[in-house]
Amino acid sequence: MKSTKRKNKIEYGNVEMPEGFDDPKNHKVRVTMWMDGDLLQELKKRAGEVGAGYQTFAHKILRDSVFEHESFEERIKRIEKALKIKTG
Repeated sequence: MKSTKRKNKIEYGNVEMPEGFDDPKNHKVRVTMWMDGDLLQELKKRAGEVGAGYQTFAHKILRDSVFEHESFEERIKRIEKALKIKTG
């Protein structure tokens, strides 16, 4: 009796990866975490106000917070300048 098992052949080729492919910024990682219910509700509310999904909104907030290189004082000066508030 002949085996009916199929052998799947995988073909590999030479594929050029785009520049920056190996940059961690370009890879998403699934994360599971617990958060307070009121925080989740607020994230969803604010995300809805700007027309984004709450996960996308939370991702932007985290990215802005983690990678912010400005000091608090520099941020205040930049905001004051943008609002044209005279100091001193």
